[in-house]
Amino acid sequence: MSHLLEENFCFQPRIIRSPRADCWGDELATALKAYSSDYLESISNQGFDGIWVHVQLRHTVRTNLFPTPSPRNLFLLNKIIEKATRHKIKVFVYLLEPRGPRANDPIWTRYPEIKGQPFSLKNVHATFDGTYFALCTSTAAVKEYLVEGSCSLFRQAPGLAGAFLINASEGHTHCYSHFCKYKQQTSLGLDDGWKKVRFTCPRCANRDPVEVTAEVIRLLHQGIRSASSLAEVIVWTWSWSLIEPDPQPRLIAALPSDVVLMSDWERGGWKKVAGKKFLVDEYSLSTIGPSLRFRHQHRLGKQRGLRTMAKIQIGSTHEIVSVPYLPVPFNLAEKFRRMKKMGVNGYLGCWIFGGDISPMSHLAGLMSRRPQPSVNQAVRKVASVYFGRKASRAVVTAWKYFSQAWKEYPFSIPFLYYGPINYATAYPLSLKLREAPPISSWLPLPRDRNQHLRVGDSLDAWLKPFTVAEMSEALRVLLKKWEKGCKVLQTASQKMPDNQPLALELGLAKHIMFSVRSTANIVLFFHLLRALRQEQNKKKKADLFRRLSAILTEELAITSQDKKLVTSDTRLGYHPEAYTHLFTLKDLEYRIKLLKKEIGKINSFRQKYPVKKLKTNSLASSFSE
Repeated sequence: MSHLLEENFCFQPRIIRSPRADCWGDELATALKAYSSDYLESISNQGFDGIWVHVQLRHTVRTNLFPTPSPRNLFLLNKIIEKATRHKIKVFVYLLEPRGPRANDPIWTRYPEIKGQPFSLKNVHATFDGTYFALCTSTAAVKEYLVEGSCSLFRQAPGLAGAFLINASEGHTHCYSHFCKYKQQTSLGLDDGWKKVRFTCPRCANRDPVEVTAEVIRLLHQGIRSASSLAEVIVWTWSWSLIEPDPQPRLIAALPSDVVLMSDWERGGWKKVAGKKFLVDEYSLSTIGPSLRFRHQHRLGKQRGLRTMAKIQIGSTHEIVSVPYLPVPFNLAEKFRRMKKMGVNGYLGCWIFGGDISPMSHLAGLMSRRPQPSVNQAVRKVASVYFGRKASRAVVTAWKYFSQAWKEYPFSIPFLYYGPINYATAYPLSLKLREAPPISSWLPLPRDRNQHLRVGDSLDAWLKPFTVAEMSEALRVLLKKWEKGCKVLQTASQKMPDNQPLALELGLAKHIMFSVRSTANIVLFFHLLRALRQEQNKKKKADLFRRLSAILTEELAITSQDKKLVTSDTRLGYHPEAYTHLFTLKDLEYRIKLLKKEIGKINSFRQKYPVKKLKTNSLASSFSE
């Protein structure tokens, strides 16, 4: 990095990624288009200095174990590097190595002696699902492969700036990448998931998982260093709790002395929801951080003299991904302020999603500069740049409400991964819905023969550890604050009807509001529908129908309004990890027809068994009943 850049920025590297590159598909083929000249120029101007792409060694460079890589991949990688360099952007590769081949791969016939621990992945991703065997790193051939492959990659793509390594989960690699030995050996904290995994690799059975993992890192580091003395070797602590209990002091102590230690900024922390503490085990914009896990790992790294990085999400998180960004800049800016105060050296700004050009990416660039502006200064400047000085005061006020509101988010892994918030306004509610398996939020949604969304009652799978009351209360409090921000933007937009960026920001804010509100209604709908099926008393049954009708009537209004927003802003509903729009205008239109039909059914029943009218069909009153 040049002396000029060192003087002007607090953090190095500052890595981001285009959400239009297909990480789990044909990454290198899509990257040239995804990293357009406009995108690269924009991120460079905003203050980023790197992008990352997903590379598999065996598909990119020739090695003794894998002598026939795709001939185009290395060519495409070098083209991406060449293109990015023209815009003063570096390219980093994400290495998940040694990548375990599938159980039916011909390599096991050629080299049965390197076959390691098996593992099966299910309902993760179409590209990932299946049974794999680890390339056993206790064998000389696999050790040679790691050095040879990483060396060849950096020698044949000499413009690469570095690599970041994942060693646990996210795909099967070494024999301990999906096996937690210390949990197997203790009755404390042992869960059923680990009981079902049997360790079978005879070579690694008596080895320490820390030793195996550290060896993988050292071998990759050796290969990269033999080709480049300047390339960054970034070691990511993601899910290292599989290898060693937090904060992994032995593993950090075993790292090469010139690697960069990267930890998740929020994971391993806690937040209060409905008066109770819940674990934060994913990227989060509802939590400021740093987590206790990050603090400990950062301290251990600094004690060794290692440079450290934070893994954060700049634009969006799994809290809601099907939006271009979450407009919560005060939360993001405060993260950056704390990162600088702690002495964090650099950051990876997004995973597959959350890296589009937006006010949030602009803010991240501002907060990366030296001298670092205050949180208020940076947010005000971004608002002025994107929406004009006249509208900026109202936008900043709205953003304060949004940032505070999002802190109320009911955070849990089941809700993030399997909850309906990403497509709630298109969720086809019906009295006929029965219990169904949970739907993975990071995949294209399942559809029936008519191409309608195929959903059901999977409330138990994604509501836990919350109760209906706790989830409802958290979403009610969130909405109360969020709606105040929407009103501020609405007033400003009415006064400045020609301000198109302001109109889009209002549309984004309202879509998020509708998504949260619909999610709350879905929770209550299934809760009441279950009660209805158990109820025998006609009067109580009629009352349950009344409440269900109120929910469906409100959902009809929400979907009708959201349809206008989605028509005006095609970004809404797109999920970068699923690499598709989770829902379309046709899905919204179908839901409107279905809701009208279901409301008609209920009204017919209510005419037969009349009860007092509902005073209001607002979400707040539904929660209070």
